[in-house]
Amino acid sequence: MSFAPSLPSGRITVLLVAHLVIAMAPATMGLVTFSEDSLLFIWAVSSVPFAQIMLLALWISLGYGKPINKIFAALLGTAYISFWHALGTKLLGGESQLVEIFIRDGIQILATLAALSGVMLCIRRWLGIIQHFSDPEPLDASAQTRYSLFTALGMTTAGSFFMALFRISMERGESQSSAAPIAHVLLIMTTLSLLMVSTIWAALAPGIVRYRMAAISVLAVLLGVSLAISAGHTPAQGGWWRLAGATLIVIVPTTIICGSLLYLRVCGYRLVRTPAVVPMEKL
Repeated sequence: MSFAPSLPSGRITVLLVAHLVIAMAPATMGLVTFSEDSLLFIWAVSSVPFAQIMLLALWISLGYGKPINKIFAALLGTAYISFWHALGTKLLGGESQLVEIFIRDGIQILATLAALSGVMLCIRRWLGIIQHFSDPEPLDASAQTRYSLFTALGMTTAGSFFMALFRISMERGESQSSAAPIAHVLLIMTTLSLLMVSTIWAALAPGIVRYRMAAISVLAVLLGVSLAISAGHTPAQGGWWRLAGATLIVIVPTTIICGSLLYLRVCGYRLVRTPAVVPMEKL
C-alpha cells in the first residue's frame, strides 16, 4: 500500500462544482407559493445547506490544510450558502430586506459551522483523519470492525443526551419550560453531530460499506422523525404528511453527504486513526 504522489485534484474539482450547484437549491423556493401543498418541497430544499455545513465542518476538522486557508474557506462557504438561502427566503415572501436575511442566515450558518467543527475536533483523535491512498484495497481487505469500551460509553452517552433533549423540547403549551427552545436547538446540533460522525465512519472507514450505509439510512429516518415530533409535527397535529415532510429536513442532507463521502471513497480517500499512518498528503 502506497501513497499517491499527488491529489486527484480533477475529481475533487468535480465534487466542488457539484456542491456549488447543489447550494443553489434553496433559491428554488421562490418558484412556489407558500402553502400546505408546497411545504414538502420547501422543507426539502431548505435543508440542503445542512449538508454543505456538515461537509465543510468535516474538512475543517478532519482534513489537512493550513488553518488560515480553512478559515478563509469557511467564511467564503458561509457567504455562498447564506446568499442562496436568503434569496430563496426572500423570493418565497420574506418581509425583511435581502441584506438583512443574508446577514441573519450568515450568522446562524457560521455559528452552526463553528459548533460542528468544534465537536469534530474534540473527537478527532478517536475518530481519525481523512487521507488519500493510491491503492486502498489492502487497507480495506485487512480492516476489522472493533468496538472498545470507550465506543460503547460514547454511544450510550450520546443516546442519553439526545433523549434528554428530546424530552425537554417536547414540553410545549401553557406549561412550556423556558428551556424548551434551547433544548430544541441543542437537539438539532446533536442530530447533525451524530449524523456527521456516523456517515463519515460508514462511508470512509476501511472495510465493506453496504451494511454500514444501510444502518445510516435507518438512523437518518429515526433522527428525522424524532426531530419532527419534537418540533410539533405529529400525526395528531399535522397529519402523517407533515410528519413525513419534516423528516426530510434530516434525510435530504444525509443523502447528499453520504453521496459526497462515497464519491471521496471511490477517489481513494479513507478515514484512518491518527496514530496509524503518518500523513503525507493533504485534503
